[in-house]
Amino acid sequence: MLPRQQQGFDWNKLAQIWLKMGNSKAAADAAERAEISGAYDFKSRNLVYDYTGQIWLSMGRLDRALAAARRESSSSGAAGMMIKVAESLIAAGSKEEALALLGEARTNVRKERSSGWRANIFRRILAVRLSAGDGPGAGEIADEMLAIAKEAIAAKK
Repeated sequence: MLPRQQQGFDWNKLAQIWLKMGNSKAAADAAERAEISGAYDFKSRNLVYDYTGQIWLSMGRLDRALAAARRESSSSGAAGMMIKVAESLIAAGSKEEALALLGEARTNVRKERSSGWRANIFRRILAVRLSAGDGPGAGEIADEMLAIAKEAIAAKK
């Protein structure tokens, strides 16, 4: 039997299986058990929310997916899940809420050390803002991406 702090990985896998079988109730129960147990890596980081966020998103539980995103182990992972939730919010007609969430994702991206990761995630935010009809917001992201590119070029000189 795995230690409790490792069981979250298996509960998450079980949630995925239940979801594929069409049993949302069992999938939700397994995802909740995963979050209670945790899924710790060798650096003692709890990775469970990195996994359960996708389960909640797949079930249309945007509130739980967003809660998981806010507890992810990395700022880039949190931003990525927030972007997915924002896309779902836009599809559901909640444009203003989605744009606010993209602002939160943008803040998380800035914490990322890798300029390549920052640029990639900003590109995704830009695309979602454009799809929501937010040209000015997309322009701000494009300016920030340009600054990242200039920073990377200057670092190589």
